[in-house]
Amino acid sequence: MLLALLLTSACLASSTPDTPDWFSENWTLQNVLDEAPQNSSIYLDGAFENSSTYVDIMTKASSSNVNILTRIHIGTGLNFTILMPSSQGFCYISEVRAIHRENEDCRIILNNRNWVLDTRSLQPQFQCRATCISGIEFSVTGLFNRNNAGPTASTIDLGPQSRRVCYLTGLRRMASDTQECSVQLGNGRWTMRGRSNHGDFRCEARCVDFAARPRFSSEIGFAVSGSGTRQLGDRDTTFCYISNVRNLNREREHCWLLGTGGAPWTLEYRSAQSTMRCRAVCISVPNFYSAIALRWSPHNVGNRQISMTLAQGSTRSNGRSVTDSWGSSFTLQVASPGFSSLGGVQVSSTISTSTANSISSTVTRSRTLSLSASCPEERGMFVGLFQYHVDGMLFDGRRDTVDTLMTRCHYSTSASVPAPQCPFQACGTLRANPLCQRSLCTAWRR
Repeated sequence: MLLALLLTSACLASSTPDTPDWFSENWTLQNVLDEAPQNSSIYLDGAFENSSTYVDIMTKASSSNVNILTRIHIGTGLNFTILMPSSQGFCYISEVRAIHRENEDCRIILNNRNWVLDTRSLQPQFQCRATCISGIEFSVTGLFNRNNAGPTASTIDLGPQSRRVCYLTGLRRMASDTQECSVQLGNGRWTMRGRSNHGDFRCEARCVDFAARPRFSSEIGFAVSGSGTRQLGDRDTTFCYISNVRNLNREREHCWLLGTGGAPWTLEYRSAQSTMRCRAVCISVPNFYSAIALRWSPHNVGNRQISMTLAQGSTRSNGRSVTDSWGSSFTLQVASPGFSSLGGVQVSSTISTSTANSISSTVTRSRTLSLSASCPEERGMFVGLFQYHVDGMLFDGRRDTVDTLMTRCHYSTSASVPAPQCPFQACGTLRANPLCQRSLCTAWRR
């Protein structure tokens, strides 16, 4: 039976099993649905005929800081699933299970400018999960890998700490109790560590550089046989990632990290070996801006028709490029509740969200003179043309600016044409509120 479903978690069962076992004798589709975070959406695409078939599951969640996408492959076969464009975010391995047979793979690869979850498995117990993060300005390094690592652990240097975070993007065949794949931060540098007795072993990592220096938690996890879960992170956590995997060489052993926007991240493990390792680190990436300021600027005032070309798009004061990842980060900060203000007054969540949506088509474009704007002449009246801007206020006092497509024409008997007093979305129509006066605007204050 082929499935193509879009469900919200509100439709799911209210209780979630502590330790989902999707391949027990009583495994059903509902077990898969129950696993999903309560504030996410689920997309299913696969064949559910028996417990050995391949399943692809995607969950999405959002917080004020980031968008989180999780995708999982379950079961046998060769599978290749596009996660997201590489310009929009970065992806890492967040679960491995039953990956101990020859040539079994759990990898995230770059293909045609997309992050792709690429898996290969010979057993129904196999699980490989990828988590992707977007909404933060970033740049991703090249691929680091350790193939055919010997029984003595070896390391690869991944570069200086600075504003960098490194994470695992690929594992192949953990078939004995001596195998290990990890990323570590020590003495101001990142390293990847690999160890194996098998020639087809693989350990892969990438790194991401942020615009602001992140804060790291200590490495937290398990090094004991049995099973258990642990909540990770705090209210400032941006994302968590698996940092160390060791000795997952039996079919039901797994290391699993699950996170959603606005909820604790959870690390889960199951193992029959005391030498097993399943560890994770949490990251807090600070907001790039101290505040978002909304403002109006006058472009021309006169007693005749105004017709001119205005700038639209983004300008960055630090000389950095206007990129998709920066645009996503900027837009998410604009939408964050309590973060945006007009004239020093915080705007409501409705205005923040509406503003973020309104600038989505211009924020990723560099500033150009391409917006045609005009105000017709009215006899005996002065006319003023005003444009709406969104500023990201940097901590050093500089600003990044989005010149929006939103403009207004105001008329007055005086040459001092009054500027709008409210956010664009609260002004209403020119007929109902011709001067965008505060007393006539819809509610917009937080």
